[in-house]
Amino acid sequence: SREHTARTLKECCGVSPTEFLQNLRLQRAARMLEMSEQELLAIAFDCGFQNISHFYRLFKNRFGETPKAYRKRRQLLM
Repeated sequence: SREHTARTLKECCGVSPTEFLQNLRLQRAARMLEMSEQELLAIAFDCGFQNISHFYRLFKNRFGETPKAYRKRRQLLM
């Protein structure tokens, strides 16, 4: 059941299913920011985020900087 899956994931990984999926989406967005010149809005939508401000907030909480700053810093390192 959904409840069992949520409990098991929480026990195993320490996160809810929603947090787990958000982390996967944010990791994908970070890779796309590093490897492509695609617009930020397109990347957010491609990764499953329907609200750009929510994407920015989650990204900054996870990586400590905005998606634009992340892209700029990563591309300078390459």
